[in-house]
Amino acid sequence: MEEKRNDNIEVVEKTPEQLKQENNMNFAVALKNEVGSIDQIKASDKRRKVETSKVQTALNDPLKNATDLQQQSEYLRVINGTLKEIQFYKSNILTFDHFLVPVDASKYKNKNKYFKDMRKACLELEKYNLKTLCPWLIETQLRMGEIYIYKQAGTDEITFFKMPNDICKISHSKSFMNGYSINLTGITEKTLPYFPTDIQDLYIKYRAGSLKNDENLVNGYYKLEIDKAIAFTPEILETKGIPYYSGLLLDLSRIKDLADMNMENAESDNFKLVHQLLPSDKDTGEITIPYETAMQYHRAMKNELPNGVGGISTPYEISSVSLGGTSTSNYDYINTLRENLFNGSGVDSSLFNSDNKTTAQAIMYSGCIDTLLAKNLLDRIKIWLNYDFTKNSILKNFRIVFCDSSVYDKDAKISAMATRLTTWASRLEYMALQGYSPLEAINILQVESQVDLDSMMKPLMTSHTASGMDTGGRPTASESSGDINKGHEMED
Repeated sequence: MEEKRNDNIEVVEKTPEQLKQENNMNFAVALKNEVGSIDQIKASDKRRKVETSKVQTALNDPLKNATDLQQQSEYLRVINGTLKEIQFYKSNILTFDHFLVPVDASKYKNKNKYFKDMRKACLELEKYNLKTLCPWLIETQLRMGEIYIYKQAGTDEITFFKMPNDICKISHSKSFMNGYSINLTGITEKTLPYFPTDIQDLYIKYRAGSLKNDENLVNGYYKLEIDKAIAFTPEILETKGIPYYSGLLLDLSRIKDLADMNMENAESDNFKLVHQLLPSDKDTGEITIPYETAMQYHRAMKNELPNGVGGISTPYEISSVSLGGTSTSNYDYINTLRENLFNGSGVDSSLFNSDNKTTAQAIMYSGCIDTLLAKNLLDRIKIWLNYDFTKNSILKNFRIVFCDSSVYDKDAKISAMATRLTTWASRLEYMALQGYSPLEAINILQVESQVDLDSMMKPLMTSHTASGMDTGGRPTASESSGDINKGHEMED
């Protein structure tokens, strides 16, 4: 190697060997910066692992990380149909059939006065839309672990606003009912129109400084009265709710991981790689053309490749290596996780998987057990409704009763009640079991009584209905057919 000096600048001439090495290194660096198709297949892997790790971290302290668990639960609910179906199944398993009873029937001395008040109460009850409201309240509790609602009554309707979880917290209770406080600092001018008018007025007073001496305002949170603001959580008297099925989130996240991994494996198994062998020295393995030229050949080749086919240019031979066996083990693990999912939810997997050979009787008993959670949550809704009725001038003399029926035993309940009607069981309960609202029930009973349907629809003559007649016994052939000659052909 020869060194030359010119104007105090030292110039170092590189040997041919060094130039070859530099040429190879430049090519390797340039090739590394080229993004390949196989890299795109693996791009989602990091994002997927982050979701699972978030769930694991949040479950270490569920109450502290309630917001994170709610976000993860909603995300997994969207991408996992099984979780969505379990939540929908548990919240809609009851029929929510109901009827009204008076608080004190003895106060009504006049039958017409009672009927008038009853009709008004049934009309008022229609505003609650209970068969839509109740399953929504239960499903939201299972999904989010809590729901904060605000009731705003109008002349012709009642509107229930779902308040944002992140600005509400349970702060007081009364007779197993949870009241909450709302963080007024969490409301902005942009979101204000979405709130009930009462909350809008409260926020305006807060911004104007009119609530400084109000004892209900503590650190920005304003305590709302249970009369209009009520919170529900699956756990009684908890200050913060977490998704009911939080314990399943980790299994759900891992199922998503493995499902994505199987898809990536499938894409990788079908991925084709075209190898372009560059001119190189047989002894050293170094390319014998300038790296700029090699990169031009490499890019020209890649531009001609279709989707699913990658290209690489190297001066070295390439061998394929197959690990194999991972797909089957992944599917086995996914099946185990899915079974754990049903076990953790307490739901018979036969309801969602026709391959399971559970007997119909076992499914029936399992379904009856599945109603226990919904009945427990409905009892607390019933406590709130009856409390709310006391604040309503039209409904204050009545209480609501929910029928003990589900989608599994509805027909059996109706049949049993039909039998009990002969011993003076409640007709209103019987009508409710058939799905009629209190208003529909009294209208049907009244109109049928007024038009005297009983006289118009007498039972047809049978061996059962003829037993009380003077003749007794089963009707003759002529009586049954209406033909007086039938049954007498052989008398001559």
